[in-house]
Amino acid sequence: MRFDHLINPSRLTVARFYNVLLVLMSVTLVYSEYRNGYIYMVVVYVASMVLGPVSIVTSYRYERLQNFPAYVAVGITFVFFVVGSFTQLDSTAHLIWIPVSPILFFYLTNLRIGLVLTVISCFVLVAGYGSFEYLMNKPSVSLDDFYQAITAYFLTSALAYFYEADRDRQEHILFKQSEYDFLTEVLNRRGLGRILDGMVSQFERYGTQFSIILFDLDNFKLVNDQHGHVVGDRVLIELVGLVEKEIRSVDILGRWGGEEFLVIVNTTSVTSASVLAEKIRKMIEQHEFKTVKKLTSSFGVTGVVKGDDIETLFRRADMAMYDAKKNKNTVSVYANHDGLTGQ
Repeated sequence: MRFDHLINPSRLTVARFYNVLLVLMSVTLVYSEYRNGYIYMVVVYVASMVLGPVSIVTSYRYERLQNFPAYVAVGITFVFFVVGSFTQLDSTAHLIWIPVSPILFFYLTNLRIGLVLTVISCFVLVAGYGSFEYLMNKPSVSLDDFYQAITAYFLTSALAYFYEADRDRQEHILFKQSEYDFLTEVLNRRGLGRILDGMVSQFERYGTQFSIILFDLDNFKLVNDQHGHVVGDRVLIELVGLVEKEIRSVDILGRWGGEEFLVIVNTTSVTSASVLAEKIRKMIEQHEFKTVKKLTSSFGVTGVVKGDDIETLFRRADMAMYDAKKNKNTVSVYANHDGLTGQ
């Protein structure tokens, strides 16, 4: 149960806090609403009293449910907006949900989901006016109050949308700067580490196999010494383009550092990964690079095993590549601690 990505810690805290407020409000209002005969509102308040604490507890206990408080906060707010705006129609107090709702829709979800909820809410706001009068046996709020509420809703929605769109753009820029290599535009060591950490956890939980290929260009220092760093940078960019054409869309290529690159081969045994490494090795060997012409590369291959973390996994790949460097232009597979080279 997730949005596009896990909600960030500060917004998760807001979602939890907002659920606490919803629960406290519901406790104070459920009895009075019951006496007034507003059964719809009583059901909503009771639901918030149950879902609020459940969402908070589960978000602390289960990582995969960390977005649950946001779902609850947005869902309850939406219901308050729909029901609360048209039930006690002799009071304008419930119209507070109209400007509040779009802010929470965008803040606690994402730009796409927030926009969808806002459009739906807008339709309910316009189409619902007067529709609940017969059902609730209460007069509608005055037309002037309703127009003011609509104006507040549109202004708040527009501001929330533009704010979140700008925040998304800035967040994307910062994310790319922090996790992507500026030169080659593939993941950097930090980005690769984040992905590997998640994949190791997934392997421990579900047994999802994957392998890694660590490789670098042989004698790359001579390229920089003889032709300069500008030519060396162009070689690395050209190398990335070659490798990306060879790997699958589900595989991940990144720059580990310097002329070292890492390929994360998803749902693949060590044996299959070594075959891919050999294909990449031959492709690099046969390719004619601009200015420097011919280059070779050395590869180290290993697969994830039980008890692994990023450090142990990379250490094995590094040792395998060190063995390959002895002869250069070769692929070396590190035998797992169970004595096998594949899973």
